[in-house]
Amino acid sequence: MYVLVDLNQSPSALRLEEADNFRALKVVVRGPALGREQLSRALAPVGVIDDSGNAVLRLGELRRLAGPLSDDPSWGEAFDAMVDYARAKGWGSGTDGVQAHCDWPDVT
Repeated sequence: MYVLVDLNQSPSALRLEEADNFRALKVVVRGPALGREQLSRALAPVGVIDDSGNAVLRLGELRRLAGPLSDDPSWGEAFDAMVDYARAKGWGSGTDGVQAHCDWPDVT
């Protein structure tokens, strides 16, 4: 799953894509690489950018972005397993956050 942040739109668009893919968690950013401040503002409803440039996403907000899928018990179990894996790798943040790298595919 990934959080798509489109900085080319005004206001910036923010949505969860591939919500049933629990093998990867990232933030995909469309827009200029120089838009870190803009990315931080756009991501504020669901998380923050840490000092290393990674996103720290709030778990409750990821569930909210998943919409009705988050009501499915099997989805919730798979989501929790993904979070447990991330925490085991040191990618957790407190009790309500998980770290995700930011991918800027349009930037060369």
